[in-house]
Amino acid sequence: MQAQPQWAQGHGAQGQSGPNSQPPPPGPHPPHPPMSGAPGPVASSADLERRLNVVETRQALLGYSLIYAPMLLLVPLFLFVPFYEYESDDMSVTYAMLWELAANGFAIGTVSILFMGVLAVLLGIGVFRPGTPAVPSGIAVICGILFLLLALKIDAGEYAEYSVAGYAGMILGLAGVICGAANEIHGVVRRMANARRGG
Repeated sequence: MQAQPQWAQGHGAQGQSGPNSQPPPPGPHPPHPPMSGAPGPVASSADLERRLNVVETRQALLGYSLIYAPMLLLVPLFLFVPFYEYESDDMSVTYAMLWELAANGFAIGTVSILFMGVLAVLLGIGVFRPGTPAVPSGIAVICGILFLLLALKIDAGEYAEYSVAGYAGMILGLAGVICGAANEIHGVVRRMANARRGG
């Protein structure tokens, strides 16, 4: 049998294997396009750390909400209970509520109602959003003002005496001052600790 020439052998081999069997040309492959929009590991970890600090702060300050909740319920009731009682010459006792004092032109009634409205808003924030900055300070300040208004009997009249609700209001005001100040100090300490940790 006569041997095929070399060019024919190469042509026949190419025809048998086909063009798809040729290996890819040598050289570096094109790089994959970079992914856009994906946060880097440093940014995501910092954001996660910040969120964990916020959650831990709210959990640590959640106990104060259990004190603010009953105070929030008592604030509207104090509008309809007498803080003072007045004894007349015939030994009869007359009680005066805040809205009655405000209606009769007594400044202590009007001012007390305004401060109690602001206190109700701050207590609501303290109950449902524990850890909000400056809210505990506002609660302490408003409770302190209401305590002083009751203790000094400002514009209540010469013969005004405290009723049971009057004593209860002073006790609640003093408790609000102590609780609000402790809450604010606790919150500041927590936020300073989070800042040192980088949160």
